[in-house]
Amino acid sequence: MKVLIYFFTNYLVLNLLLFSDDYTSTKPSDWSVVLGEHHLINKEVFEQRRGVKAIYLHPKYKSMFLEGIYDTPPDYDVGRILF
Repeated sequence: MKVLIYFFTNYLVLNLLLFSDDYTSTKPSDWSVVLGEHHLINKEVFEQRRGVKAIYLHPKYKSMFLEGIYDTPPDYDVGRILF
């Protein structure tokens, strides 16, 4: 899945489509952030992997998929990851 993200110092701002089902964990220990990734198959010299300290979902975010609505994108589908 491709996800649009914006990088700030120790934060990523991302679209919450990653968390659109019951199977995707929101526990920080289940995630890591890879910086400098250009080729998914080959590990590159400049890649850095960081553990996630916290995941902040927008308080009003509600997955439309979980609500049974498949043809409408969700509102407030933005969140932050602290690493």
